[in-house]
Amino acid sequence: MPQPLVNPSVPACPVEDIAQAYLGTVGGDAALALRRVIADALADLVEAERRTRETGRMISRGYVRRPALAV
Repeated sequence: MPQPLVNPSVPACPVEDIAQAYLGTVGGDAALALRRVIADALADLVEAERRTRETGRMISRGYVRRPALAV
């Protein structure tokens, strides 16, 4: 059985909590847990980039459609 990465005398931090959660879902297989963390992070990055592009398109369209203000 693999040893936990967390020292019980040290307060847990989010990184350790996440690491333990991934390790727990794969039965302690650190290599598989790492691959899943990377896959999830890349999926989140792709989604964030998609949302950024979508927001940029909405802003650009708003400027193009907006009539010019008379000064």
